[in-house]
Amino acid sequence: LMVSASLYFAVQFATINVRPCGSTSVNASLPEVRLKRMVLPWFFNWKTAQGVASDAKYLYFSGRNSIRKIKIDRFATTVRNNPSAIPQELVANDYDHLGDISMYNGKIIAPVEDKAWVRPIIVEYDPKNLSAVRSQRVPSQRHLPWAAVKEDVLYSSESPVAREIKRYRWPTLEPLPPIKTNRVMREVQGGCFDKRGSGNLLLSASYADEQGCNMYEYDSKTWKLVQAYSLSTPLKFFELEGLTILPSHLALTANLYDLFQAIIVLDRGQRDLKP
Repeated sequence: LMVSASLYFAVQFATINVRPCGSTSVNASLPEVRLKRMVLPWFFNWKTAQGVASDAKYLYFSGRNSIRKIKIDRFATTVRNNPSAIPQELVANDYDHLGDISMYNGKIIAPVEDKAWVRPIIVEYDPKNLSAVRSQRVPSQRHLPWAAVKEDVLYSSESPVAREIKRYRWPTLEPLPPIKTNRVMREVQGGCFDKRGSGNLLLSASYADEQGCNMYEYDSKTWKLVQAYSLSTPLKFFELEGLTILPSHLALTANLYDLFQAIIVLDRGQRDLKP
């Protein structure tokens, strides 16, 4: 209890922001001057801070085998929780790990990995009751840490090292030509599109690379790296997981050796909003 309380106050009163790595792009979605930190530790159970998605009213958090739905404006209010989100028939086939989730066409899109990391699947969930609707095998990938859909194309990447962004036609998951990136990404755990702003793809990595960057933003038209970022935090041992972009906030999940979890919510500032 004392350790938890110490972590709470360390996080709550820390200076946390996102700063660009290297040169700053004018097209970046998260310029440093528009960010103010706001950190809300969460009361998840063990091994739960894996991913986050959002719609107009709710935030959805994925754990290893759980999905929690809370009100955006009331972080302490859980609307619904499914502590056994992976269907039993999938658990019986060694599926045990949800990744970073996303929302598309009114459904929660969840990447799910098996214990051997050889045959990942996508599971769709009904956001009303958090129940599984359907599942489908993802070809040509062993790891599936995150999944994000835009304009009927699903995007993801391999782990621990990714040199390209995988693409599949949605909802058939027919493979499309992958996107070669101009940066080697390590330990990418989360991904989402800035649907209400630039439309770019943002990725979060567990640990910082050689330049101290642990977030990357790619132009969704040219697929060039727009900006790399560093999330500065005194909780340097926390591992970044999933992320989602709200009109005025950036929300990320993080955990410390699967023992302590935190939700990091950064205020993007009103000037960053786009019609």
